[in-house]
Amino acid sequence: MSKETSFIKKANLFQPILVIVISIIGGTPMEKANTGKIVLLVILGAAFIVWHVECQRLINRRREEKEHTCTLKNRSAALYKKTYASLSGEYEHFANKLNGGACRENKTDGSRGTAESFNGACLFLCSTIAAALAEYKNSLIFEVLYIQAERQDDQTFLRVTGYAQGEHNNDTPSLLAQPPRPVTGTPSMLDEQLFAERHLSPLVLSGPGEVRRSFYRKRNQPPEEKYMQYLAIPVLSRRNEIIGLIEVAIKKTPFISPVVMLETHELADIKSWLYHLKDHFLLFHEIERAVQRDFHETPSPNK
Repeated sequence: MSKETSFIKKANLFQPILVIVISIIGGTPMEKANTGKIVLLVILGAAFIVWHVECQRLINRRREEKEHTCTLKNRSAALYKKTYASLSGEYEHFANKLNGGACRENKTDGSRGTAESFNGACLFLCSTIAAALAEYKNSLIFEVLYIQAERQDDQTFLRVTGYAQGEHNNDTPSLLAQPPRPVTGTPSMLDEQLFAERHLSPLVLSGPGEVRRSFYRKRNQPPEEKYMQYLAIPVLSRRNEIIGLIEVAIKKTPFISPVVMLETHELADIKSWLYHLKDHFLLFHEIERAVQRDFHETPSPNK
């Protein structure tokens, strides 16, 4: 039980008693000028007023806290509602692309069609996350990335297969055109380090100081020039291996001041929300691999 709740409960018992005492004393006939009785009534009356005002203040504060909590819960619920409403139609669209024209582009090998469909699904998921974030907090400058891990000749390569940004951010998504980066024993960026060290749990850098200490390894540009906060959610396979990474980076811009950042409870909300969304990335991964495996195992009708 909180101190405020205990105080209010005691007040509910004390106030009626105080009223009764004041009534008894006030109803007693005053003989001559009984100064002591008058002083006592004034003190008791003042105590009653102060007690009543303090109780009302605490009750109002509790009401405001409950309203604030409800507002936060509604904002969190809106995140899930918006994303899952968008995702409900994307699965059908993704399946149609796999079974339709995208796969017919290469009839003897479906890898090209499935890769394009998977990239499109990642772009859609990142765009859905970005749209929900922009609605969750106005004027927030951010970018959303999905980094996919690929194994080639016993070497892990990372490439960006999904990208989206906030409505105030006009950066060109050149990351999508970059070649895959190898994961080495001396990572140059934080995402490479997370894959190299098999970091299986979500990572949250809540301020510029943490970003400065953790984000870059071999970069000329100081991280505080760009990123203010950072969240990374690993996407794990059934074998508990990292096959992808959802990244949300909060940025600053010289055109908007002061810098808009996520508060502590908002970071916790976003982290929990992204943690649930990672299963959708995993599902698209598994669909892609299943379709590719089916194409490789099914004999061509021309053979």
